Amino acid sequence: MENIEKHLQGLVSAYIADRYDLTITTFEFQQTRKEFKGDITLVTFPLLKPLKQAPEALGQAIGVYLKEKSVFVTDFNVIKGFLNLVLSDAYFIRFLNAIASTSSFGHRPITEKAPFVSDRIFITQHQQTPAPWAYSQQRIGPCSG
Repeated sequence: MENIEKHLQGLVSAYIADRYDLTITTFEFQQTRKEFKGDITLVTFPLLKPLKQAPEALGQAIGVYLKEKSVFVTDFNVIKGFLNLVLSDAYFIRFLNAIASTSSFGHRPITEKAPFVSDRIFITQHQQTPAPWAYSQQRIGPCSG
């Protein structure tokens, strides 16, 4: 599945190429701050100088374009130079389906630098005796009576 940032980057890049006849392919996205409505935020400040636009006007124009062109953007709001985008349920459903279909999602390959986990009980320098649970595990076995 295509990353949402790559999807949005392609659309914003196409908007800028069409409207301003410029090629810009790198954009700054970040998670929307929790006090604002939105899921992902496009930072428009780096675009102001080459596009010669006010932050609110540029954010509004890009937001309208993304809402029209992307099935994943349902709403937006502009706070100064930040374009906060609300993603659709369809995006999240597609994202979760992609996770469900990937059997190794969240797993990393085992490498030489991977931490070693042992099933042995060790006593540290600061412990004089094993912990009670460790002691009880050591005592499991046939009873001598």
